[in-house]
Amino acid sequence: MFLFNSYMKKIHLLFLISISSSICFGQLNVGLKLNMNVNKFAFKTNSEDEYIKGPLVDFGFFGISGGALANYRLNHRLSIQSELNFNAFRTTFAKMEYYTNWEGDRTAIGNGFNVNMNYLEIPLMGKVSFGNKVTFDITAGAFVGYLLSAKQSTDNGRLNLPADTIYRPWQDPEPKRITYYKQNVRSDYSSFNAGILVGLGLTMKDRVVIELRLNRGLVNINKTRSATMNTVQAQFSVGYYIFKQKRKA
Repeated sequence: MFLFNSYMKKIHLLFLISISSSICFGQLNVGLKLNMNVNKFAFKTNSEDEYIKGPLVDFGFFGISGGALANYRLNHRLSIQSELNFNAFRTTFAKMEYYTNWEGDRTAIGNGFNVNMNYLEIPLMGKVSFGNKVTFDITAGAFVGYLLSAKQSTDNGRLNLPADTIYRPWQDPEPKRITYYKQNVRSDYSSFNAGILVGLGLTMKDRVVIELRLNRGLVNINKTRSATMNTVQAQFSVGYYIFKQKRKA
């Protein structure tokens, strides 16, 4: 027990030394950022009677978000960065369901859905920088998100198939248009999301930050359908440090 207590005291001492050294030689910058996003879902289903894909625009949908960022520079090369972002996530997907009646007739029903989600996200990442007045930055880390709202409706003009299509083997497809009014579907999706991120960027004079980032959700946010759904996002952001702490010797 004595050896264990002694060992723990040494760990605590090393931790306090590392924290104090970071405070002595570190630099804190706080600012705001604007994000331009391309969003989509990654789908996976094991059901033979259901086919889900999306978005029908291959590269995803464009969105704008923003937030605050804080960067703590440990030294001239390494820093830790955290953010608080409001993230607007928009995507579409199509769902095909196949049915066979008692006569053996095969029926397919296809529906297209347009989903708008708003997340509050907190990324935490490490950053490695190369350069002086203008630095080249490599970023990697993770994020957690909380779903604020989710609205769903159809958007037939953006779909390659009608809102509802019914056909039998000996007939041509018969489109039947069904209108789905915008509705609250927050309960259909998980409130919690989390994933990983990587990014490349530039920082100019410790003031302006430009970054290209890729985020991949690892949590299945789908609660009601047989398919698993994960968020995928490409993000281009521009940030500006409003508060810039002076370097400490």
